[in-house]
Amino acid sequence: MVLISINQAAAMGIDRLRQPRWANLEDYLKIDIIDGKAGPWGHLYSPANEAVNGRNPVDMLLLQGRDDAVFIDAASAQTSPPGTAPHQP
Repeated sequence: MVLISINQAAAMGIDRLRQPRWANLEDYLKIDIIDGKAGPWGHLYSPANEAVNGRNPVDMLLLQGRDDAVFIDAASAQTSPPGTAPHQP
């Protein structure tokens, strides 16, 4: 496990972030990377989203906390190939 911020992940090209302490290990946050920086939108993927929200992913504005460090599982942090849609691992 490594300590990283959303902005640091974007600079490294990592667009899918997970936290191992989340209840469902399949959940992840997909960030849009624009010119090496985190875009304004985050996309939370979770198997529960369909049942609870009627859609998956749930989009959210990333207005605060981009530079706050969060624990992510480096082994499960992934980079999507260019031009591809995000997918469940």
